Amino acid sequence: RAPAAAARLAKAALKSGRTCAMSGTLLEQARNLHEDLEILEKAMYRELGDPATAHLKRVDEVARDQVVATLLDAHTQRAKRLAAVYEDGDGARREEIQAMSGSTVFSAFYDQLKLLRDYHRKHNIAPPSEVYERELLVDVLEGANEQTFTGEEAEGRYLDMHALHEAYINLKGVDKETDYASYLKAAAQLANVPKPTALTSGYVRYVKSLRDYWEGFLTRTQPLLPLADILTKATAAFDERWAKGEFTRWQGGGAEKENGGDPISLEGVSSAAELEVHGLEKLKAELARLGLKCGGSLSQRAERLFLLKSTPLEQMPKAHRAKGGAGGGGGGAEGGGEGSEGGREEEVRDEDDEDGFIVDEHGKALHRRRREDGVSAERAEQVEESEAIFGTDAELRELLEYTGGAGEEG
Repeated sequence: RAPAAAARLAKAALKSGRTCAMSGTLLEQARNLHEDLEILEKAMYRELGDPATAHLKRVDEVARDQVVATLLDAHTQRAKRLAAVYEDGDGARREEIQAMSGSTVFSAFYDQLKLLRDYHRKHNIAPPSEVYERELLVDVLEGANEQTFTGEEAEGRYLDMHALHEAYINLKGVDKETDYASYLKAAAQLANVPKPTALTSGYVRYVKSLRDYWEGFLTRTQPLLPLADILTKATAAFDERWAKGEFTRWQGGGAEKENGGDPISLEGVSSAAELEVHGLEKLKAELARLGLKCGGSLSQRAERLFLLKSTPLEQMPKAHRAKGGAGGGGGGAEGGGEGSEGGREEEVRDEDDEDGFIVDEHGKALHRRRREDGVSAERAEQVEESEAIFGTDAELRELLEYTGGAGEEG
C-alpha cells in the first residue's frame, strides 16, 4: 500500500506546480512545506525587522509592503496545504504511518528507500541550500501580480480620480461647474447628493466605480491592511443600523411616511423626466401637499410638478389646482355648498382624469377640456387640437360679433 500511496502523492505534488525533494510521501511533503514556511518567515522578518527600514520614503515603504504582502500570501497558501495534510481527509497519511509499523516494517522501509533513490536518480535534486532558498523567493516574487500606479498617483502618494470626476459632473441633478479640487473634497460626502440623483441608475454605477477605485488604491498602497476584515465589520455595523431604521433618508420615520417624506426639490432639475424617479406615490404626495391635482400617469404628474420650475404656485392655472386645495385658492366646486362627500368625490374624479393638461413645445400649459360622456377619445382629442389652434367656440363667437361677421345662427 505504501508505494501506491507514494505514487498518488507524487502526482499531487506535480499538480501543485512545484516538485520538492523526496515529495513522494505525505510526511516528506509536510516536511518540505514546513521548510518553505520557515524560509518565507525569515524573508518577511528581514524586510520588516531591519532597523534601516524604519524611516523609509513613502515610495520605498509601499514597495516594501507589497513584497511582504506577496510573501505573506505565499505563506498562507502553503500553510493551508500543510493543514490539509494534517487533517488527513482521505486517510492517506494514516495509511502511510501504519505501513511503517508492524511485521512488514523492514519490507516497507526498503520499498520506500528504493522509491526515493529512483526519484532522486530521475530528477537529480540537490539537498536544500541557500540556492534553493533564493530560487523559492524568486519564484514567489516573480509569480505575483504587479501592482502599478498611474502618473497622477505618483507611486501611491496621490489619488487619480479624474475619470470619476467626469462621471460625477455628467450625473443628473448635480452642479456641472464642480471643479476637480472641489470634487475631491466632497467625493466622500455621499449624503449631500440630492436624493433624486441618488435614485438614478447612473449614480449607482458611479458609486460602484468609486468604491472599486478606493478599495483598489488601498490594496496597492497598504497591502498589509486587513481591508477584508474592516469591510466585513463595516457591513455588519451598517446592517445593524439599517435593521433599526436609523437611515431616515432612505427608510423614513412614521411622520415622514404619513406626509410623503421630504419635499421634492426642483433645484438642479432640468426636465420633467428627471422627476419620474420619485415614483407615483411620492409625486402624488408632493402635488397634494402643494394643493395641485395629483391624478394621472407618472409622466403627467412629473410634468405638472415641473411647471413650478417656471410658474409660481400662486399663478398656477386653475386647471392644475385641486378643488379646495391649499396651493393658491382654487375655490370650491361651481355652485358651491358641497359637503365633504362631494369634495371627496371630486378628488377621486380628478385622480381618475386620463388627461388633465397638455404642454406645448415651449413648456406653456394649455387647458385641456374634460371629455364628455359618450364622446370618443379620438373625437375629444380632435376637438382639443382644434381649440388649441383656432380657439374655443365662445372665443370664436366673440371674435365674429366684434368684427360684425356673425350670422343669424351665431
